[in-house]
Amino acid sequence: MKNIFWAFVLAFFSFESSAQISTTGDFNLIPGIDYEIAGITVSGGKDLDPNVVIMLTNLRVGDNIQFPDPKISDAIRTLWRQQLFEDITFKVVSKSGKKVYLDIQLKELPKMSKYYITGVKKVWKDDIREDLELRAGKVVNDNLVVMSSNRIKKYFKEKGYLNATVEVIQKTDTAFNNAVILGFKIATGERVKIGQIAFSGNAAVSDKVLSRAMKNTKVKGKSILKVSKLKNKEYKDDLKAIVAKYNSLGYRDARIIQDT
Repeated sequence: MKNIFWAFVLAFFSFESSAQISTTGDFNLIPGIDYEIAGITVSGGKDLDPNVVIMLTNLRVGDNIQFPDPKISDAIRTLWRQQLFEDITFKVVSKSGKKVYLDIQLKELPKMSKYYITGVKKVWKDDIREDLELRAGKVVNDNLVVMSSNRIKKYFKEKGYLNATVEVIQKTDTAFNNAVILGFKIATGERVKIGQIAFSGNAAVSDKVLSRAMKNTKVKGKSILKVSKLKNKEYKDDLKAIVAKYNSLGYRDARIIQDT
């Protein structure tokens, strides 16, 4: 590329992406001088209405701008917040006196064509698919990947698999333009089991009373092979039950400081 980059460059690495302002030639843009926007075009955003993109930038034909100018940096930030692009470039493609022509060059993030889940049994896959609510055509951005991974981890945490991991795989789908296939590779790890329940700081109420308040979280038997399974939701409910027990005994300000 033979672009001559203006001194003002913005780089954003949130999604390993970039944004910048450049020129296609040496237009001798002088800092501190007002230039009138004579035209704005949009290229690269095939699935987007150019008028909507321009509207989002809050830049209009007839506006005065400088190089650098916070108006352009604000426009870039606004476009980034849409989470639709992996690259944004504002180019000065032409200049006539103090009039400049801008082209907003966009590279869209890929869209999901389909996805698959590996590492767990079918009934869990069905539950996870229902939780994820993913549909073909969704833009694959960092937010979608993180939220999907967190939902899967939460699902297994509720089942007692506190150390479950999720590897998200993206593979280009050559059957479609700018599309990817998402893969969720799950490793549940061992289900966490209860070996012992211990209380600290409960001078006013005995361990026995507090243990009875915990209806779901129990240690069953003395053998480690017989200990009960820890289910996160039921455990959280039992923590609330402990506080409720204190409240019923007149300790209205009781609270659990820490649980491990």
